[in-house]
Amino acid sequence: MELKRFPGIIILIVAAVASASAMVLEVAGAHALAPGFGTGMNAWAAMIVVGLGGLACGYALGGFAADRWKEHLAKRVVPLLLVTGGLCFAADALVWHGLVTGLAAVGPRVGALLAGAVLFFVPFAALGAIYPAALKLWTGAIEELGRRSGLLSAVSAVGSLAGAAAAGFLLVPALSLESVFGACAVALILMAGVVLLSSSFKAGGILLILLGCLPVFLPARPLGHGVIHRRASLFGPVEVVDRGGARFLVVSGTIQGAMLKDSHESVFPYVQVLAEMLRRNLPAQQRKVLLVGLGAGLLPRLLEPGSCLTVEVDPATVQVAEEYFLFDVSRYPVRVADGRVFLLSSQECYGAVIFDAYGGGNHPYHMLTRECFELVKARLHPGGMFVLNYLGYVGGPNGRFVRSLEATLRAVFEHVEVYSSEEVADYANVIFVAHGPGVEIDWPPGVYERRLTFLDNRPVQLLADSRNPVALWSAAVEQRWREESQRMLSTE
Repeated sequence: MELKRFPGIIILIVAAVASASAMVLEVAGAHALAPGFGTGMNAWAAMIVVGLGGLACGYALGGFAADRWKEHLAKRVVPLLLVTGGLCFAADALVWHGLVTGLAAVGPRVGALLAGAVLFFVPFAALGAIYPAALKLWTGAIEELGRRSGLLSAVSAVGSLAGAAAAGFLLVPALSLESVFGACAVALILMAGVVLLSSSFKAGGILLILLGCLPVFLPARPLGHGVIHRRASLFGPVEVVDRGGARFLVVSGTIQGAMLKDSHESVFPYVQVLAEMLRRNLPAQQRKVLLVGLGAGLLPRLLEPGSCLTVEVDPATVQVAEEYFLFDVSRYPVRVADGRVFLLSSQECYGAVIFDAYGGGNHPYHMLTRECFELVKARLHPGGMFVLNYLGYVGGPNGRFVRSLEATLRAVFEHVEVYSSEEVADYANVIFVAHGPGVEIDWPPGVYERRLTFLDNRPVQLLADSRNPVALWSAAVEQRWREESQRMLSTE
């Protein structure tokens, strides 16, 4: 029978390619959701739900098809599933950005689930259906079932590992999402052609192999009005956008830095305020500053060369700051690392540690805990200060985030001073300055006014490594800043 003659090596390659493509889709899909929903918990949870749901449906449908049309597995069922997956990848390359940004207004959770389902449910189902169909195609007798199902499962798992590693460490950080989706489309359609050739349907196989090369020519998404640069990164697409007299650094649809093109100063006043505050308060012998979060690199440029060490987790951000925002790594050193990991591994002490990694986008919750703040305290000189820049809600139902943040800071530091910009609908930029006894902060007059506290008689939860609801609480903050970013970018 045809089922016994079909080459086992082809079946194993098909299973590996399908599993690898599913993992690439998982990783790349989460990044595709970033412009509308960020790269945090919402995007990843949506992709896990859609991915597992699609694969589950695919396993069930594939098993049904394998029994119902077992005589046509090689010439119809398996090639059709591969082609379906490939065409879906190609379609996603063309429509993902418009669909994601169009559904952003639905909400950070429902919108992410809806966008993920529309874009990725069908290809996940097609890829999931390949496994039971391939197992049926390869198994000629019941005595072979255990051995061959185990080997097929093992090869599928290796394919998943390879796909996850390739997508996370190479493809998504280095290539456009259009190229990643296009490459998977090519691989799946070519495999469909190989299956047809192996089943003696040579005309169909050759045709599919020729058609499978077409997704290579899928165009990258146009840069759009005012976008002068775009590149992939570990945290979603990084863009440089010129609007009017300003240049913006945009990461996953949110502004992470902005510079006036004529004066090269920051559009956001907190940068100048922090630089002036450091000049007023740090003694000459303790001028060494650790900054976590580079953005466009505007704050280090206002300090003495060599006095500020910046830790930035995204190498693409460092490159863009150098190329488009006049940042000079030779004068203002940068370490590419996670901020908390750097604090844990470094033993150096600083006159000030500044966290500027909460720009209204995704909040790194592991850097908003009591344990992290205690680590910061251990890295300060006596009389040093910890400065935390926060942008988000300060009142109303979403104000519990900033209250928990302040309470956690007060649980670690003897004194915490609070300075905030003018509130707009309970939304403001807040700068916390935490320090030990005997320190008097000389705060620059101007935009930011000192306030006593955000704490009141309502219960407040301290943020800890073991219990940290920041990913849940920050959804509204992220959505608000995404909307504000798009408003600023749409204004000439």
